[in-house]
Amino acid sequence: MENSITCVFGRKGSGKTWYIIKLIQNQKRLVIVDTLAEYGEKTNDLPFCKGVIIDDLYSFISYLQSTHDKEFRVILRLTDEAEVEKAFETIWTVGELLLVIEEVDYYCNPSFISPAFSKIYKYGRHKNLSTIAISRRPYEVNRLLTAQADTVVSFQQREQRDIEYLAKFSDGERAEKLRDLPVGQFIVWGDENILKKITQK
Repeated sequence: MENSITCVFGRKGSGKTWYIIKLIQNQKRLVIVDTLAEYGEKTNDLPFCKGVIIDDLYSFISYLQSTHDKEFRVILRLTDEAEVEKAFETIWTVGELLLVIEEVDYYCNPSFISPAFSKIYKYGRHKNLSTIAISRRPYEVNRLLTAQADTVVSFQQREQRDIEYLAKFSDGERAEKLRDLPVGQFIVWGDENILKKITQK
């Protein structure tokens, strides 16, 4: 698996989760940190996301240890931040997978990023670890995320600080278009081919 780093931003209801589920549907080695339990359930609003739902740390560690050289799709639902940190450490050990982190601002903010997540993000290429970090507002995440990203995707944004933040990736005129984007539409900065590769896995 070729290492890649993707950030996805957008207001609530703008289409992020629907887009991610479609993007990763063919991934064979996948862990989703499902912070708000949005994946793995059949709903009228979202396509179905295949995966084994695990909600405790030790079951997750055991599962990855038993499948580390096989295909797996895990939807991880942990509520304790210390346990999520240990889950990140396990993911680093296993390597060669796609890590999707919903509501990534739970695990990093402009002045903090969890050590294990930072290690994955900065050095994941050595372990063939790819990441998709998802948040509503780019302004609320650690600068490391966008600085290291190969690709940044944004759905609709309204807050001026978020638009100014995203304008740094291109001209301000493109970022200003985020205000009026219809639901489900987005703007991409960086390497769009990475998104195609993720879809085709």
